[in-house]
Amino acid sequence: MPTSVAKSDRSSAAKSGLRSDGWRSVVLPLLVCAPLLVSRVKELLTPLPLHDFVTYWAAGRLFLSGGDPYSINATFAIERSLGWVYAQPLMMVNPPYALLLVTPLAMVPFQVAHYGCFAVSLVIEVVCSLALWRYFGGERRLQWIALGVLVTFLPAASSEHYGQVTPLMLGGMTGFLWALRRKKDVLAGACLVLLGLKPHLLYLVLLAILLWSIQSKKWQIPTVALLCSAGASLGQLSTTAMLPAIFGALCRQRWKCTVDWEVGCA
Repeated sequence: MPTSVAKSDRSSAAKSGLRSDGWRSVVLPLLVCAPLLVSRVKELLTPLPLHDFVTYWAAGRLFLSGGDPYSINATFAIERSLGWVYAQPLMMVNPPYALLLVTPLAMVPFQVAHYGCFAVSLVIEVVCSLALWRYFGGERRLQWIALGVLVTFLPAASSEHYGQVTPLMLGGMTGFLWALRRKKDVLAGACLVLLGLKPHLLYLVLLAILLWSIQSKKWQIPTVALLCSAGASLGQLSTTAMLPAIFGALCRQRWKCTVDWEVGCA
């Protein structure tokens, strides 16, 4: 009996020591990340600025009215009416299928759309953080760590604050990984469409996925991604008689953003 009591005491002491060591290992990271958390909270409480989102909303408005969503002059006029004070316009140079995403936003007033986009970005980032934590083998009871990383990752704060499309790209990558794990190649290919919203950011990733798909003979993935991108783009642009003009304007904007960094490009 005394032996079992001693073993029980040693076990309790060991567990207590582990809990104590666990808290010590958490305190230092929390102290280091405290300034980042303060910065994140300050940004959350700051009014949303006129930045990337303004050009998406302007492009959606132009498309709804039958105009050219890639027109510099028309975009600049809308941006100035919303309070844009810079000498150069901020232009949308995303692929035409991005109009599927920005056009619904332009159906409501700018401020409503802006804060709605902000809220959706937050939800996407939270869901993706938890999903990726589980995908890479994180324990459910420790998934708060994923949220801790998110709330102290300032680039994510800037992205949602400015109304950028990178949260959607994060959602696309997360969906792609989970679809692959479940062997749903068609869904995985469809998720890649979101990565193409800003292909210059992840072109090496897209190239690696293409080469891997060829090596693994998973032809459905790149085929579905290409068909979805092309179909969505043509579907959007076919609703207007300005298809050649819009395509030409998009090409010119891509070139201008490459050679002239004075014109902002979202």
